[in-house]
Amino acid sequence: MTDELKSGSLLVHTSYELPGLLQVQGPEVVPEWRVLFGIDANTAERELKPLGWHVFYVVDAKPVALGMARDRNDAVRRAVAKLAQRAKLKRLNALEISEIQVRGCGFIHIARVAVNFRHFGASPYLFDSTGYTTRWEHTRQPRSAPAAASAAKAA
Repeated sequence: MTDELKSGSLLVHTSYELPGLLQVQGPEVVPEWRVLFGIDANTAERELKPLGWHVFYVVDAKPVALGMARDRNDAVRRAVAKLAQRAKLKRLNALEISEIQVRGCGFIHIARVAVNFRHFGASPYLFDSTGYTTRWEHTRQPRSAPAAASAAKAA
């Protein structure tokens, strides 16, 4: 199942429809995530730009996960599943695999998978008015709130 996963492979969330030739038709590697056959992130970007779509590269501090299993493919799948869950929590719809390392120790395989988080969208904004919000918007306070609070303390 994970034989098609290699450095440069692109996984896209199944609920997301891409325009043109970039239809998500590959096998489901982890639940809700499929591989785009023969298309890496650079090719996807070249095909989406003329259609007015935008491709975002999202920087994360540690986009690496480990997976352990008795089978090599299961170890890789478990590591990718952890990273896919992290991307889903960030409301991103694509993963680009940048590195896969698998080491066997007896009958246990340990897979280390590194990814680049990506996001495809028709909007030029990563998080726009379609329901996406950023952490910054949650913590931001209006400018008048601190001034009103200091005025209340002074009174």
